[in-house]
Amino acid sequence: MDATGKTVAELKPGAYQLQLAPGRYKARCLAPTQREQEFLSLSEPVTVNVDCG
Repeated sequence: MDATGKTVAELKPGAYQLQLAPGRYKARCLAPTQREQEFLSLSEPVTVNVDCG
C-alpha cells in the first residue's frame, strides 16, 4: 500500500525484491503468517526485500 492506502501490488507468498518510487509504503503479508513492514523513501527510488514465506 502507498501512503493513501491504495494497493500498489498483490504478490503470492514468497520472497521478493522490489524497487519503490519515493514515498511511504506498507507491505502486508497475509499468509502463511500475518505481519506488516513499512518503508519510506524520501528523495530517490529504493530497493527493498520483502519475505512473505
